[in-house]
Amino acid sequence: TFILTNRNGLHARPCALLIQALHEFTCSVSVEHDDASANGRSILGLMCLVVGYESRLTIVMNGKDAPEAKAAVQQFFETSFEAAYAPGNKLAVTLG
Repeated sequence: TFILTNRNGLHARPCALLIQALHEFTCSVSVEHDDASANGRSILGLMCLVVGYESRLTIVMNGKDAPEAKAAVQQFFETSFEAAYAPGNKLAVTLG
C-alpha cells in the first residue's frame, strides 16, 4: 500500500512512468483505489482510478519478479514521481 504524495495526482506522466518501469517485469500488476481496481500496465485504467494527492493505493503484484517490480514502483512513490517532471525526460509508452 502506498500514499500518493505527488500534488498533481496520478495523471498521464506519472502513469506513463509507472508503466515504463514495469515493462521489464513479467509479473501481473493490479492497482486498487477506493472500490475500483485497474491493470497496472494500462495507462487508461490507471487514469480512470482518479487518484489524487494523498490517496491510498494498494498495488498487488504476482509472479517470479514481483519483489523487483515492487522495489521499482516503491522508488517512484518515495520520490513523488519527480522523474516524470525531470527536464528532457521523454516518456514513451508502447501501446500494444
